[in-house]
Amino acid sequence: MDATSIIHACPSSVYLVRTAAIRCTVSAPQQKSKETRLEEFGTWLKGMGHEPCNLRLRSFPSESETPGTGAIAKTGGIRKGQIIVQVPFQAFMSEQTARACPHVGPLIEKARLTEWQSLCLHLLCERAKGVRSMWYPYLALLPTESEMAELHPLMWPQGLSEEWLSGSPMLLKLQQRFLNCREDYEALVAAGGNFLFPPEKSIDAIVTEISTRWAASILLSRAFSLDLTNELDDDEFSEHSTVLVPWADMLNHSSLCGKESCLVYDSIKKLACLHASKDYLEGEQVFDSYGPNLSPSDLLLDYGFVDQENNNHRVDLPGSFFLRL
Repeated sequence: MDATSIIHACPSSVYLVRTAAIRCTVSAPQQKSKETRLEEFGTWLKGMGHEPCNLRLRSFPSESETPGTGAIAKTGGIRKGQIIVQVPFQAFMSEQTARACPHVGPLIEKARLTEWQSLCLHLLCERAKGVRSMWYPYLALLPTESEMAELHPLMWPQGLSEEWLSGSPMLLKLQQRFLNCREDYEALVAAGGNFLFPPEKSIDAIVTEISTRWAASILLSRAFSLDLTNELDDDEFSEHSTVLVPWADMLNHSSLCGKESCLVYDSIKKLACLHASKDYLEGEQVFDSYGPNLSPSDLLLDYGFVDQENNNHRVDLPGSFFLRL
């Protein structure tokens, strides 16, 4: 089956923007401009030893093919094979940093939260800290709940997702993700996720069904699977860890990029790195690869978009799909 044929009313060359009939929790508006937040983010990373590798982050308008944040080549452009991302280990958000958090760590141990649940709670906790969070300059650039409702299927209201994906096997996978988020929400509440701070420090509940889905959509669309074995001294951590890597997740995906444009961890330099898959002219947007074997369906469900260069028309069908035929 051609995966493109089952993406109903979803143009294949643009990010999905679904505004009609969407209602969800709206986070407090950002007081600073996007440009100011990008500058503060760059200063924060530079303080950790980050080298931007001749790239500059910029904001693209909503009518462009890649709205939001992306990276462009600076003076002289970029050569094929050149390192374009080098993010220091200390900037990562991972299960390891979640366990090290004095607020979240004890809950993870006591409630035996999974890696995914730990990261969701870690993300929600750091966002709730605001400027007190070490990652505040990074978190200030992440889309809010209302913005993610226009960008990611996991933030669509379930009734509308059933309408938009009616007849598609993608609907079964998305419905299962809704159920998983419900289970994660219940686990985080039971663990005490809404009692991380004194009542006077947190007016609103940190963990809600919507905020849990937001955290999951952020991890699905922005996190990387990296081999951090050499950085972990605990056998209970898996070889490949789910990690948020600031800056690296600001680059947009192109299905034309090869494996060299997939992020990997250099345990010697303690950096997350990737290389350019082609030459880029000065001012041209520079892309990476979220995975060389992703299908249009994978891109839609995990990242909320489909690019027209993707010809890997594959659909993974669960056994229950055939029982319904």
